[in-house]
Order: sequence, then C-alpha cells, then structure tokens
Amino acid sequence: MRDARDQVLATTVKGRRYLRMIEDHGAELIAILIGDAKVAARFQATLDLILAETDGQRHDDPRISETAARRIVDTIDLITPRASAAFSHDLKQIRGGFEGRRGVSLRELIA
Repeated sequence: MRDARDQVLATTVKGRRYLRMIEDHGAELIAILIGDAKVAARFQATLDLILAETDGQRHDDPRISETAARRIVDTIDLITPRASAAFSHDLKQIRGGFEGRRGVSLRELIA
C-alpha cells in the first residue's frame, strides 16, 4: 500500500487530492468504523479483497477487478450517510471513479 501511495498516488494532482482527502477525513473515517460494526466489517472485507488482488502485482500500477470496484462503491455507499458534508462530498467524487469500472488500474483512476 505504501508503494502504491508513493509511486502512483503521490505522482499526480488527482492522486495527491486522494491522499489529502485521507489526511483530512481519516479521523472521521476511524470514528465511523469504530461506531458501526457492519461498516467496519465491510470496509475490512473490501480492503482484504483489494490487497489479495494486488498482491504480487507491479507496485507502480496495481489493477483491481470489477468485483473489487463494485465492492468499493458499496462500501462508500455505507460510509457516506454517516459522514460529514465535506467527507460525503469527497466520497461521492471518489465513488464516481469506480462506478461501472471493469478491471481498472490505479494509474487509470488517477489520470
């Protein structure tokens, strides 16, 4: 995950925007996960799926499946109603990048 952050996300304007969103809303996300076991379980399952899919792939351009992209959208949909207006706004922008995607690379998402 650190390699993807450093070698992919940090290299583009859109990627740096994602990183800033994580910094800005990280504490809020943790509070949501602590406060709702269902959301936390879905978040963990989504993260596990992404990590399993990208394990062994090139760190500079990992790919996720359509299933993982759908899971990300579903997870965002669980988090959004519990989030602040600013966090919800950012989540909706990210959601759009994953919606309807079929096998997408991280580079494609942040291009």
